[in-house]
Amino acid sequence: MYSHGGLPDLILVAEKELINLAEQVQRARLIYEDLLVQHASKFAQITHYRLAVAADKMLPPELLSEIFLFCVDDHPVILPPKRAEIPWNLSYVCSRWRAVALDTAALWRNLRIELMS
Repeated sequence: MYSHGGLPDLILVAEKELINLAEQVQRARLIYEDLLVQHASKFAQITHYRLAVAADKMLPPELLSEIFLFCVDDHPVILPPKRAEIPWNLSYVCSRWRAVALDTAALWRNLRIELMS
């Protein structure tokens, strides 16, 4: 059995351990709450990115075609193509943009063919 003086010491040690555990639980709660905030923020960011990617899919082809026409200037479309030039670079974005660009005759009305000598 415990001596009379030993039992109060055991209680004090156990109480200190309990306080320590309570402090650890509080730190863990703060970390958990911070992780929840980070999770919600990252989820919102992913949702924002997905909406941005999907925005062009919501546009009807006619409107996308009109937007493409705002990108062209009066310079001729040169063959063979140079990738850095509109309308060629529009047609490289994705298959949907390629189809819309190729179906938009006004993008291709000023065509110049350069023959190699």
